[in-house]
Amino acid sequence: MYEGKIKDAQPNGKGVLSKLIPFNNYKGEFKDGKFNGEGKYYYTDGAYYIGGFLEDKKHGKGTLNMPNGQKYEGDFYNQTITGFGTYTYENGTKYVGFFNDGVKQGEGSEYFYDGDLLFKGFFEKDKKNGYGVLFEKKTLKVFEGQFNNGKRNEENAIFSLKN
Repeated sequence: MYEGKIKDAQPNGKGVLSKLIPFNNYKGEFKDGKFNGEGKYYYTDGAYYIGGFLEDKKHGKGTLNMPNGQKYEGDFYNQTITGFGTYTYENGTKYVGFFNDGVKQGEGSEYFYDGDLLFKGFFEKDKKNGYGVLFEKKTLKVFEGQFNNGKRNEENAIFSLKN
């Protein structure tokens, strides 16, 4: 069911489309019958997205809230989490940095639930890869060096105690 502006027998301008794939809803801007511009999309599982759309796909800046408490705020490209953003996990830990097709890719930082820095460095395909600094909260140790496929390379690494 659609309520809103129509042009050439298609939704154009602001409107509301209800009971899509069953019971998903969209409220926002349309162009030539497609989601285009700013809008809100509500999923049947309780998740919702608020942000930009282009040709029916999440695109541009937006926020995706999931029913398990996870949240992503940042860039979307062609329906995927791609670009810079902040991903908050259900336990309160966060990743702030770059993504490509929904995975950590490039420079980024991970934070403990209390906001303290856990890791700062580079990621490849969701794993620590390349140079980084890892902070071990319980031991107060700091590891600075290279990571390979998520594991630290202790050759030529620097270990110190956090002040």
